[in-house]
Amino acid sequence: MSAKMGENIIGINICMLRKNLGMTQTALAENMNVTHQAVSQWERGDTIPDVMSLPLLAEVLQVPINRLFSKTENNYESESELKKEGQDRGISGNYEKGYKVQLLKDGVLLKEEEVPEMMSKRIVLAIEGNVDSDITCCGSVEVAATVNGDIVTCRDVQVHGDANGDIASQGIVNVSGDANGDVATQATVNIFGNANGDIASGNSVTISGAVQGDVSADTVSVEGNINGDCSVANKLEVSGDIIGDISCATNTTVYIEGNVEGDVERQY
Repeated sequence: MSAKMGENIIGINICMLRKNLGMTQTALAENMNVTHQAVSQWERGDTIPDVMSLPLLAEVLQVPINRLFSKTENNYESESELKKEGQDRGISGNYEKGYKVQLLKDGVLLKEEEVPEMMSKRIVLAIEGNVDSDITCCGSVEVAATVNGDIVTCRDVQVHGDANGDIASQGIVNVSGDANGDVATQATVNIFGNANGDIASGNSVTISGAVQGDVSADTVSVEGNINGDCSVANKLEVSGDIIGDISCATNTTVYIEGNVEGDVERQY
């Protein structure tokens, strides 16, 4: 079963929840008795899990079934639950409504032995310097240089260097350099370098360089080549070639300056 183009809520939630648990796509696939390619297709929005598998999927990801379809910003149903989770982890912080800005220099406070997962802090992470570890929080993330780990957040992501890991977000994703992992978000994606992984967005995708993986979004604009498949609902603009297939609606605007080597499928 295919997800509706431009809407990949369940896929993005699966990706975020899986990463919150430190689980690989292969590990989730083994728990679900499916292939890792199937999990990858769920997270990209190419397909969705069979309805009969949802109870097991929710159990494996340790959430209620309705959380798989939710656009909420975190897994906590109340402020008190959020605060209790932080206390259980030995974290002190601002749990009042709104977000507290926390400035980290050179990423030193993000070392695994110094800080537990940041998901229980409602903060904006502003990080000076490179980050070599994963970042998990329910606030916005801004990194002044390069991130070598994964980023999982419920809000916006701004990386002023390269993003060398995967990014799973429900907010806007901006990468000033290359994005070398997969990117999945409900909102806009802007990459000012190359995208070397798969890109899945519920809104628009703009990439100044080339794309090595697949792209799925409402609107796609790419200055270079796309070496994977494209699934687009509204508008597709590519200055280079498309090596893979194109899947779009009958009223989708398609403008490609280069060649298309794959098939073009119009969905009615």
